[in-house]
Amino acid sequence: MFCFENPNDTTIKHPYYHNLLRTLRGNLPALLVGIAICSILLLAAILAHSSLPTTYGLLFRDMGSEVDLPVSHGLFSQLGIMLWSLGLGSLLLMLLSYPSPSHRVRAYILYSLVVTLTLAIDDAFRMHETFFDEVLGLGESVAFLIYFCLLLGYFVLFLHQILASPFPLLLIALGLFACSMLVDQTPGLANYVGLDETFLLEDGAKLAGIVFWTLYQLLMCRSWFQEALAIDSRKGQQFRQTVYSRGADAGADIGRHAERRGSRAEV
Repeated sequence: MFCFENPNDTTIKHPYYHNLLRTLRGNLPALLVGIAICSILLLAAILAHSSLPTTYGLLFRDMGSEVDLPVSHGLFSQLGIMLWSLGLGSLLLMLLSYPSPSHRVRAYILYSLVVTLTLAIDDAFRMHETFFDEVLGLGESVAFLIYFCLLLGYFVLFLHQILASPFPLLLIALGLFACSMLVDQTPGLANYVGLDETFLLEDGAKLAGIVFWTLYQLLMCRSWFQEALAIDSRKGQQFRQTVYSRGADAGADIGRHAERRGSRAEV
């Protein structure tokens, strides 16, 4: 129940109100970031609506509901996006909370996040087809070259960290991505295996690559999380040892002081 000191004082005295204010103040940066992101997304939607021949329904609603497609259409494509999101969330959590003082490890986490985000955006919006080919007119080969350089930098810059990780999963993922790209870029393959089977080979290899890529990132995040727990445990143990040693020293000083006082009293 709310309490008031007098009828003219409308200040809320309920403890939950103070807890709410304290929680809001403590999470004010996160609230501001959320408001900023929502504002940017809404402004982008308004800009797209005013400059492109589209509607808000087409921008926000799922395409399956717009054209009355069955739920099974695009099912595995949506699963791939969910797997990308799982890896991205794990990497972002590690980037924001990993307590390691090593700048090299943090740079490795950040680069992994950038690579995963780039591949996820390309998979979700077909950037190699829509942006590089149709908008810029550079062709898909330029997009694939950029992605290849990005992955090559992964190994050049962080070879030591990769070799200390479950890298066979990473190699399997990259091999499956390469197979998917090879099927996509092989002309006339549908004449030999069939058009529908070509989609199975291309997108199936890509989905399998996403699975192994996400597994690799999750295992790396688990390793970093366990290392973070070990760091906290060592810090806690060092703190307890310090407190214990200081307490022991203080007890010894008190004992020596008491002995000196006792010896003086005897004299």
